[in-house]
Amino acid sequence: MRRSRSIRNIITSIGSQTIVVLFGLVLPRLFITSFGSEVNGLLSSITNVFVYINLLEAGLGLASIQALYAPLANHEQNKVDSILAATARSYRRVGIYVLACVLSVALIYPLIVESSINYCTIVVLFLLQGSVTVLDYFLQAKNRILLQAEAKSYVITNINMTISIATSTCKILLIFLHFDIIAIQLSFAFISMLKILLFQRYMHKQYKHLNKNAEPDFGSISDRKYSFVHNAVFMISANIDILILTVMTNLKVVSVYAVYKIIYQGVKMIPSALQNGVNASFGQLYADNKERFTEMYASFEVMYTIITFSLFTVACILTKPFLMLYTAGVTDIEYIIYGLPIFFTASELLNEMRSLSTKVIHYAGHFKQTMKPAIIEIIINCLLSVLFVKFAGIIGVVLATVIASLYRVIAYTQYTNKYLLNRDVKITYRRWTVNSIVAACIIFLSSNIPLEIGNYFMFVVYAVVGTVIVSLMFFVGNLFIAKSELGYVVSYIKPILHNRLKARNKDVH
Repeated sequence: MRRSRSIRNIITSIGSQTIVVLFGLVLPRLFITSFGSEVNGLLSSITNVFVYINLLEAGLGLASIQALYAPLANHEQNKVDSILAATARSYRRVGIYVLACVLSVALIYPLIVESSINYCTIVVLFLLQGSVTVLDYFLQAKNRILLQAEAKSYVITNINMTISIATSTCKILLIFLHFDIIAIQLSFAFISMLKILLFQRYMHKQYKHLNKNAEPDFGSISDRKYSFVHNAVFMISANIDILILTVMTNLKVVSVYAVYKIIYQGVKMIPSALQNGVNASFGQLYADNKERFTEMYASFEVMYTIITFSLFTVACILTKPFLMLYTAGVTDIEYIIYGLPIFFTASELLNEMRSLSTKVIHYAGHFKQTMKPAIIEIIINCLLSVLFVKFAGIIGVVLATVIASLYRVIAYTQYTNKYLLNRDVKITYRRWTVNSIVAACIIFLSSNIPLEIGNYFMFVVYAVVGTVIVSLMFFVGNLFIAKSELGYVVSYIKPILHNRLKARNKDVH
């Protein structure tokens, strides 16, 4: 059951992320060419502000998911009902705080941002984005938590994908029909609210057995203040760059950063799909059979590292050729910045390597024990970002993120290996070193090869062929240091493929 749900989660997540990335690339280009870089920067900045407003959740979701792993694994339905009751009531309280915050910030935000866009337009755009967020807390959040904890992320993914396709298609249509930006965002808000109805329908059909009148068990989610720190640091670290650039530069610079971020977020979709796919299954396995978990995690870690390094290495090489195509005809600001892809690649690789340890910490519920490195990281990031942005702009804030992330990834990796996995941390460091050397060599050698990419079709060809070649190089490199783990991966996947082929042949005959 865990294996099939994990695979289903991974497949649906990759499909959904692919669609999101494609629309995520098309829409900013249309916003930039139709409304200018300033409007694109404004929309990215508003989205970024809501990351910080969502901190009012205070780690509730993360604590609730972690609390649900054990009772779900042990089929303790009464315990599940009590945790969900506490989660629902807590989310409604958070929703009130978020509503007040949205109304307040909507009035203040336009006064802080350096922009030629009029005050009322910015306020309306902010409120439209906020309406979706507030309704989610009141009506939807508890359902999402249960589905995540029960390894049914594919349900969330499918609904989000449906809404994403609808909203993006509507935006594109309205842009071509020359509607203004408020009308476009109004369509987004209206269609996004339909998502709540889809979730409500699914939950009513599949979870009739839930006791909505259960006594809330607030004790099970009492450690949320520690999970809040982890959640807050993750959100701030992932979004501090845009906040600093919004306050200390201008919205056109934010637009440049946002375009680079879209590229690397798109590359990140496959690693994220892999993690999201196995997340709940690993969490329940950790609570049920730690020895088995440790064995499976080691193999997953190796494959995850190979895939992540391969994808981001190719991204680093192809960022400049892609931007030359993507920003052709845009003249209000320069989008190609020498050296920036290397810093983005380093930042994303460190974040992905840290995420491996972070997930294990979440499974174990060791939020309090690992709170200090999280706080130190965000202090380093904030201070260095403010300092570096003055003389290095976008490169400065990304460099600050790299330095801060390096500190935390080392701290988390040491803690996870020593206290949760009971193994020598040198194993992990050796993998990082080998993969980093391979990546550096590939990027250096490719920099001496001129890439003549004149259209998107040629870009896709280069990307696919390059990814295959680079992945094989990383795979061979890891054979020397992780042969047994790779063998375990093959033994895990082989019966799945065998059963699929057997089923297909049976259908044919």
